[in-house]
Amino acid sequence: MGIPLYLIPCLLAFYVAADPYDDPHTLWNRQTMVHLFEWKWTDIAAECENFLQYYGYGAVQVILCK
Repeated sequence: MGIPLYLIPCLLAFYVAADPYDDPHTLWNRQTMVHLFEWKWTDIAAECENFLQYYGYGAVQVILCK
């Protein structure tokens, strides 16, 4: 019995998609990301300057405000 041929591309695609994201483009000791969705730009700036930079956060993900 063996692996059906149609499963090979599926398994390969799963392997490539499941590869962990290991290059977040942050400083070497900061790899935590925070999501600030639907925040105002002034609030995002204040949060970054007053809190996030002191606690090791390396990235902020946002969605454009309306």
